[in-house]
Amino acid sequence: MVEATENKGFGILFGRGLLGGALGGLVIIATLVNPVTIGNSWYFWLLISYSFFGLPFGLFTGGITGGSIWFIHLKTTARLGPFMRAAIGGLIGLVFWGFVFWWRERSEHSGPSWRSYFTAVFLFGMTTGVLTGLIVGSPTRMNNHRSAQATRGSY
Repeated sequence: MVEATENKGFGILFGRGLLGGALGGLVIIATLVNPVTIGNSWYFWLLISYSFFGLPFGLFTGGITGGSIWFIHLKTTARLGPFMRAAIGGLIGLVFWGFVFWWRERSEHSGPSWRSYFTAVFLFGMTTGVLTGLIVGSPTRMNNHRSAQATRGSY
């Protein structure tokens, strides 16, 4: 019985993480696409860049963040507040985007300076991670189920 509730909590947090990552990817792409320089077809470029860049990376970051927050709650039974969830999401986002830009740097012969990479990693990581961490929320159903079992003495 406990396992079914824990899996339900995982599905909810994972789904919220995916949603938050998708929204974070949209925010990243929306800030990068400049309608003035692109012209009348800016919505087409927004859709293409979101489909191939913002959505996959945002979903991956969001899924990892949602799963991590669920795992932390599962092992510690602590309900994390919004600041802590945002910090965890930001850290996961920074690590993921740092790895992406590090891998990209290894594959090119000449590229931008480390400052531009640092700025991109910070902005992309914090945008996807913090937004995802805030959207994920806390798994309240697992807390209610465990407290009910603890009062019955069968846990």
